[in-house]
Amino acid sequence: MSITVQQVAILACFMLVGWILSKKNIVKTEHSELLSKLMVWVFFPCKLFSGFSSHFTVPYLADRWVFLPVSFAVLVCIVTVLWLIVPKVVKTEEMQRIVRYSLTVPNFGYMGYALCESLFGGEMMLDMMIYGLPVSMYTYTEGYRLLTSTGKISLKRLVNPVFVAILIGCIVGISGIRLPHVLQSVVNQSSGCVAPVSMLLAGITVSEFPLKQLLLDKITYVVTFLRLLVIPIGVGFILSRFCPANIVLPAMMCFCMPCGMNTVVFPKLVGGDCRPGASLAIVSTALSILTIPVCIECAKFFVK
Repeated sequence: MSITVQQVAILACFMLVGWILSKKNIVKTEHSELLSKLMVWVFFPCKLFSGFSSHFTVPYLADRWVFLPVSFAVLVCIVTVLWLIVPKVVKTEEMQRIVRYSLTVPNFGYMGYALCESLFGGEMMLDMMIYGLPVSMYTYTEGYRLLTSTGKISLKRLVNPVFVAILIGCIVGISGIRLPHVLQSVVNQSSGCVAPVSMLLAGITVSEFPLKQLLLDKITYVVTFLRLLVIPIGVGFILSRFCPANIVLPAMMCFCMPCGMNTVVFPKLVGGDCRPGASLAIVSTALSILTIPVCIECAKFFVK
């Protein structure tokens, strides 16, 4: 547990550094656009490619194929429950969309993969990547629609650097192709940038808003409690009763992550209100230092 706390605290420190640099005007909030593009087009695709190309083999696929239908079933259950309950407890339609997205999609990509790899190694990280595929598809389709109020789902958004990197990584992994040493080094070093750059980006982004205002929103703490403890522990408990043991930890690692930054990024694209998303991001990330170790220990208990 102490190792987990240390790893989460390191990520939180990068977020704090980004916030301080922005508040001191050492970097500008508009610089976050550059970091965001580097994440989307270089660092994150390299992380995904590295995970799949290194461990995605025919024996691995034969052993882990069940992750996808289980993940899809869990996603459908969560979306359905939230669709029924959230409108009854959250008044405005805009906030309903943000809450539904935040409770459905955690920050398992930018924060979760790096944390999982540092704690459990590359193969476990790939387990988490496989489990997270249906959630990623939801993010770029229904999730984007929710946060931008576009009114329709566009499957064209699935054609992006993330899914292209996954596809190429699968091909390389199954075929056994090995990249030249120089190119592999570029991929590995780019992969290592995901965690620090993503958290710096988060800190810079939330610095646009008064900290006091972000910390005093009551609904933020309710959503954070559900996001960090109730949903991951509930998912882990149920899966441990019906699924193979090796699926419980990656599933809980996925869902115990804090709220992601898309609740800020996507609304910003259409000129929406980014404050509720920023509040969820900063509060849930700070509190995840305490809750992620708890969820991991619960996962180990469930699979005993």
